[in-house]
Amino acid sequence: MKIGLKKIRFNWIKVNLGLKSIGAIALFYISIFFAYYLALAPMFSYSFTEYNPNYKKLAISLLLVITTYVFFPKNLNKASTFLFYIFYLITYIPTVAFFWMNNKPTKYIIMETICFLVVSVMLRIASKPVCFIIENSNVLIKFTYFVFLILGLYLVMNNGGIHFHKLLDSIYLVRSENNLNGIIGYMLNWCAKSMMPFLLAVFLFKKDYIRAMIVSIFQVMFFLSYGFKAFLMAIFMIFIMYFVMKWSDKFMFILALLFSIINFAALVLYFVGNDTLLKLFPYRTLILPSQGQFEYYDFFTTHDYLYFSEGTIGRLIGIRYPYSQSIGHIVNIFIYGPSKISNGNTGVFSYGFADLGFVGMVLTALLIGLLFLTVDSLGSKLPIVVPVCAMAYQMFILNDNSIFIALNTGGIVFTVLFISILNASYNKNMEPKKNHFKITCSNGRKKVFIDSKKIGNG
Repeated sequence: MKIGLKKIRFNWIKVNLGLKSIGAIALFYISIFFAYYLALAPMFSYSFTEYNPNYKKLAISLLLVITTYVFFPKNLNKASTFLFYIFYLITYIPTVAFFWMNNKPTKYIIMETICFLVVSVMLRIASKPVCFIIENSNVLIKFTYFVFLILGLYLVMNNGGIHFHKLLDSIYLVRSENNLNGIIGYMLNWCAKSMMPFLLAVFLFKKDYIRAMIVSIFQVMFFLSYGFKAFLMAIFMIFIMYFVMKWSDKFMFILALLFSIINFAALVLYFVGNDTLLKLFPYRTLILPSQGQFEYYDFFTTHDYLYFSEGTIGRLIGIRYPYSQSIGHIVNIFIYGPSKISNGNTGVFSYGFADLGFVGMVLTALLIGLLFLTVDSLGSKLPIVVPVCAMAYQMFILNDNSIFIALNTGGIVFTVLFISILNASYNKNMEPKKNHFKITCSNGRKKVFIDSKKIGNG
């Protein structure tokens, strides 16, 4: 009888948490509506960010949200579950809300829903831990920190130092004067989008608040030198994820609630005369990428797909890129006319549609699922808070780039590499057993042991 009561109580707790989570998601959805209807639509109506509701599509939107929630990954012992939650909130919820508020095509949102369901199903697969042992891996982490500091100083000095007074006049003036030619642009992205989030996550976990403060200061310096507001967003989001992960069993509930509070706070500040937060979070982070997805869809329903010609894959296999400008510029000119000269970035799924239509979107979903499972495998010995915080900002990058740009330029590959190296320090006392393959580098200093039993038997 006692066992039965315990089981009922446990199931009720799970149901209660589920209801709280869906309630928080609904509140986040509502906060997006109010921010859009009361502020963003009137403010940005010149760029087709207008309120043009279709209430039949509202019903479809709500049904799709419920459907995706039912298929959520539920294993809270995997970093991939939390990364999916972050990605879902900042990518899917704003898009499915924008869909009915601006009367956008149903076909695209159905295709994106299928992609999220594909990722959800993939994350239910048991990932196989790949255990690396790298001697002196802690030294490699310290070396990463040292390289970050040296590169950070060089990048700021190479761009003329800190431009505080120019930022007060115009952030776009600072960006127009940036020196991002060649390798400099890659180095800045790798430092600000990969090394900094990883190091900040590690130092917060170790409670090394001095070094955490130092890497945060360097990130602020990157913003003051180059003018990219997303660099500040990275610090803010990593601290939020670190805070929310303290209650990992309520992660979705708390995170959706916090995002809702940010939206409502942005709206309040807007009405008292300050639109900075409104532009930074509800608009730039949520609505603008969602709008871009439908713009890319509109363009590529009447134009040929890119077939990966814009990036490295196309160059390697000899596919010629058909345009003289980046596809973001081309789409903006198509939507807004030749006077629109900015580069319109969008999220991973609309880039997938641009490359190969619906097949490209599904391929992107498979790559994202594989990425999440790889993080689980290569960070299997780490406390979950570390890979989640290290990769959290990358989820925002996925909402503003193609999957291939995010992996390379966005630094996701490097972040995963850093996670696997840190994971090695948690395995440093593991001795190779007879069922392990042993791989020794030629210098005899770095060793990798892959557990063949775990990989083979699942």
